[in-house]
Amino acid sequence: MEIGEDPACDPALEEAPEDPAEAEAGEPRDIEGTSDTAGKPADTLDTAAAAKDNKGAGDSTKQSKQLKQTRGHKMAPDTLSQSAPSPTDSPAKQKPKITDESSPTSQDENTITKESGLASLSASNKPASELYIKEIVMALHENIQSDIKSLTSYVDTTVQEVKDRMGKTESKMVDLVKSHNSLIDAHYDLEGSVAKLQQKLTDLEDRNRGNNVKLRGVSEKISNAEITGFVIRFLRKILPDIPDKELKIDRAHRLPLPKFLKADTPRDIIVRIHFYSTKEALMSTVRKLKTLPSPYSEIRVYIDLSQATMEAKRSFAEVTSALRDANIPYRWGFPTKIIPTRANLTHVFHNPNSAAETLSAWGIKVSNRDKTISGTTAPDKLGKT
Repeated sequence: MEIGEDPACDPALEEAPEDPAEAEAGEPRDIEGTSDTAGKPADTLDTAAAAKDNKGAGDSTKQSKQLKQTRGHKMAPDTLSQSAPSPTDSPAKQKPKITDESSPTSQDENTITKESGLASLSASNKPASELYIKEIVMALHENIQSDIKSLTSYVDTTVQEVKDRMGKTESKMVDLVKSHNSLIDAHYDLEGSVAKLQQKLTDLEDRNRGNNVKLRGVSEKISNAEITGFVIRFLRKILPDIPDKELKIDRAHRLPLPKFLKADTPRDIIVRIHFYSTKEALMSTVRKLKTLPSPYSEIRVYIDLSQATMEAKRSFAEVTSALRDANIPYRWGFPTKIIPTRANLTHVFHNPNSAAETLSAWGIKVSNRDKTISGTTAPDKLGKT
């Protein structure tokens, strides 16, 4: 360009028609008079302006095509993720960062926490790449492994505590078993001692009552003052061969009437004979006589025994009845037992069951054979653990 010519008349510097893509892309145009073109020769300026216009036109065309593809067409997930703008490079080359939730740094779109990886992915509208999904899966895998380790540690600790408690419980159970068995042994020892003491007490009571007899069926018309004379007359009638000096009575009186008897039933009279031989002679004679002589035919004579002995003898009631029916003589022993004599042989029955079995073997039927003697039972010992 020559000096004095108008720059606007230069065809090389005329403005090209404005391209809509170029205007939208915001590409600046060269304006004459800027600092880059000042002081340069005209031919140099023409060449630089032409090259710059060609480059700007190429860039504008390329950006226009990219915008048209973005606006008018759907892109594939990989292409969209790779073409997303980034300050340095495409997101496909950037690895998403996996950070802890407690990290103080801010999270961007490519940052995923271990607890909310899937949530952040679902909240984002961008499709995830394969590498992105792999990172999330790895984060979840680490979370699951961590949870499993925590649960395993908790279970191991709980199991160990249970084992310790079970060990203490088993130790206490062993001590309790030993104590229980010791108590069982002591119970059996005490039970045996109590039985022996009971037998001794029963024996002493029966010996104390050994001279006593009971008279049942004596009329209430006989007063208490007349009872002693009545008994002496009764003994003389039954035992005519006994001397008068042996017919001595220590005391005699009536007993209270049992509640289960009728009110008009005569009360029994208990008599203590001074000489034991006289009492035994009386009982022996009464056993031989089926009916007492008149006027004492309504009277029954019984020996006086303790309550324990009476209960034991009641359990032998069916046995004694069977022996009397079979005309087998017997006598009572102590502790309470029956001693029968059969074919010049003496047998001993310690309880009703054994007596019933022996009598059945002899061909003698015993009624109410299923009746058994009740006894105390103790708990069994516990086995060793």
